[in-house]
Amino acid sequence: MTAGVAVFDRQTGTFTEQLNPAMQFRSASVVKLLIALDYLWNRGPTYEIPAGDRTQLNSMLRSSDDDAASDFWVRNSGGAIVTRMSDELKLSDTTRPPTGQDGM
Repeated sequence: MTAGVAVFDRQTGTFTEQLNPAMQFRSASVVKLLIALDYLWNRGPTYEIPAGDRTQLNSMLRSSDDDAASDFWVRNSGGAIVTRMSDELKLSDTTRPPTGQDGM
């Protein structure tokens, strides 16, 4: 197995450990986190998540539910989710799927 790890100390503002920090990996679970963040990003603290969306978000994050992730992916512009969240979170090595493979 090949792994990439970066441990960032927020108090010192430095990385304490790094192993393959810029290596590319296909990581569906990270995309699920980006999907959830994108869904919530601009809604504000008083936003009430509709019951159906809450059920799907829970299933997507707790059980890695691909069908729930696919629903949010399609509803919220697919690969644009990755672009938006990469920009917001300053994830310089995270990119959307290649053109023509948006469903990956």
